[in-house]
Amino acid sequence: MSDKLSDNSDSEDMFSLGESLSVRLVSFMLKKMPKLKKIIENNLISSNECFTNSRMFYNLIKFNDCLVRDVMIPRTEIYAINITDMSNSKHLIDKVISGQYTRVLVYENNLDNIIGFIHIKDIISNFYNDFNAGNIIREVMYIPPSMKAVNLFIKMQSSHIHVAIVIDEYGGTEGLITMADLIEEIVGDIDDEHGVPTVPSIVNISDNKIEVNARVLVKNLEETFNIDFRDCEEDDYVTIGGLILSMIGRVPVTNEVFKHKNGAVFSIKEADDRCIYKIVIDLSDVKRTDLKIDH
Repeated sequence: MSDKLSDNSDSEDMFSLGESLSVRLVSFMLKKMPKLKKIIENNLISSNECFTNSRMFYNLIKFNDCLVRDVMIPRTEIYAINITDMSNSKHLIDKVISGQYTRVLVYENNLDNIIGFIHIKDIISNFYNDFNAGNIIREVMYIPPSMKAVNLFIKMQSSHIHVAIVIDEYGGTEGLITMADLIEEIVGDIDDEHGVPTVPSIVNISDNKIEVNARVLVKNLEETFNIDFRDCEEDDYVTIGGLILSMIGRVPVTNEVFKHKNGAVFSIKEADDRCIYKIVIDLSDVKRTDLKIDH
């Protein structure tokens, strides 16, 4: 496979200025993690309102214990192209533009055999040259879903490979994660390369009603709103979408409404035959808990 991958030494030029600055900021904060955790645990910063109210520091503490499976883009949401569709530059540009991404994964035969990714600028720069698809495919790394997100961040930074494919126990593709995804877990949403802001995962509709992406982590929702969705420690879901599937044993349909035993009312805003996308949750009747952040 290596003969199909181009030298990735210039991967840094794929980052926008905002992303590059975010990488440096996150790297600095991670180095200071032991001190930051001790400060927070000892409540020595309680008088500094700006600091304690900063979601970035709160996110950093959570990120330190986060696994790749918690933040990856699932297989069902991956946009990729077959290497056989890379026969000429014009056809390739059409395929990339149709997906509305500047970086697109490339697979051979099927999605379980991802061989790298392409950047649209490489296609454009080779548009008038003798086009060789293999020369513009950039390298990806392959990681298990159980890998700690902080370790992946460090590995990406040292290897200069900023796209990783999450592989399941059978060698199949389980998900995708990029350096930008990891950064957003800490510093919040950053504009993508089209200049379009990322849609927030949780939107407040009213005092007790929120709209969430199905990929929002259950633990994040629990900690943000002081509620408890888990029936027992053995529950194996991590996202709100997984919680819903566990509750009703099937994929719900749009506009379906049902109630969790803690009082939360779920209204499915967007779903199809295979996946849940958006949910409106009414928390009016939910009993609040005193959940603590797990250090």
